[in-house]
Amino acid sequence: MKHAIVGSLTALLAGAGLALAQQPDEVLPRPRTLSATPSEVPADQVGTAGVPMPTYGGDGGSADGPAPSFMAPVCGSLSAPFRYWIGGDYHLWWLKQNRYPALLVAATPNDIQTIAGGNDLDRPLRNGGGMTLGGWITDYQGFGLEGSWFVMEPGTKSFGTTGTGAAGSANILRPFFDVTTGQEEFLPVSVPGQTSGTATGSSMGIQCDSGRFAGAGVDFIGNLCCDCNSYRVDFLIGYRYLMLDDRFTMATTTDFPAGDPLGTVTTVSDSINTTNRFNGGELGLRGEWHSDCWLVKGTVKAAFGDNQEGADFSGLTSFLSPTLGATNFNSGFLVRPSNSGSVTKEAFAIVPEADLAIGYQVGTWLRFTVGYSILYWSNVVRSGDQVNLNINPREVPTLTPPSTLTTITPAPMLKCTNFWAQGLNVGLELRF
Repeated sequence: MKHAIVGSLTALLAGAGLALAQQPDEVLPRPRTLSATPSEVPADQVGTAGVPMPTYGGDGGSADGPAPSFMAPVCGSLSAPFRYWIGGDYHLWWLKQNRYPALLVAATPNDIQTIAGGNDLDRPLRNGGGMTLGGWITDYQGFGLEGSWFVMEPGTKSFGTTGTGAAGSANILRPFFDVTTGQEEFLPVSVPGQTSGTATGSSMGIQCDSGRFAGAGVDFIGNLCCDCNSYRVDFLIGYRYLMLDDRFTMATTTDFPAGDPLGTVTTVSDSINTTNRFNGGELGLRGEWHSDCWLVKGTVKAAFGDNQEGADFSGLTSFLSPTLGATNFNSGFLVRPSNSGSVTKEAFAIVPEADLAIGYQVGTWLRFTVGYSILYWSNVVRSGDQVNLNINPREVPTLTPPSTLTTITPAPMLKCTNFWAQGLNVGLELRF
């Protein structure tokens, strides 16, 4: 009797252990009732033990819904089993050009032509790249987190010209508007028979680094609706950061005849650097549609926040005389004591953005995409807009004897504009 009781308990424990071992890792929707016998069920619906496999509805009890994500097909499925993704993109974008007023002109008796200024000091087509890293928080891909960043190369561009001062050569001049007379005037750089000179510049036109543009962000992803085999729509909410910097430097050197009271060699340099730092929250939608292994996906987002704008102005004039040596003044041509230094302010900005791409998915772990992006940014400062040609000659050392210099105009300023970037993307994404 004792042995029988022990044997019965052993059998019960073994049966319970087998039952627990057969429990699924996660709770499945309730299977529909099957009236067919195993012999009447199609072969692709029969399990390994010869028992009909249940079908699952999208609502957990109906027979008319798609299969859960863990039973999704390998190719062409939005919900093929993966937990994390990492992607990289190459960008070929066009950036809004940083436009300058006319900075140098070449004048002949019959004509005046702008040789530096306008759009020719910026390079709009840029290369760049970005990366995305994300993961699902839940097993059924309902909620996730995603971080991304991108950077574009600066539009560095240089300009240089030389005036020989030889008879018959063009006058190289710097145009400005004289606020005391209301007339357009010119500062000579090279005048035939009187001076010879060079005008050089780089990055942002005449030593100009235009549009150092980059950004980053973090988004929370939540699913709104999904058909595992054809489409899904998610909402996005998160944080957005953008930066846009410009650097502009212009210098002119003029050789005057020996005995000139200001000096034999005069060098005038001006520098204007602008910065933008956007921090804000963003909202968006992302959709994706599949057909076999092909896919189309699109994203629309809008960020709202604070843009910290700043500009640094500096100028220098140097006179070099064989008899008096070097004399320096903290005043250039575009930047004088009245508008030198740093200016900052904060402004509310809006950054809408849209992306559209087509792609091809290889198995469950790799996809290629080609697409187009466009981004708009309100209330930014660019160095070209800060160039002010309204000048009082009494503030310019090369136009007025240094002993009579005054500080009147222009006042420090930050002139705002908008910015946009658009272009093509080629991407690769790994899923695991």
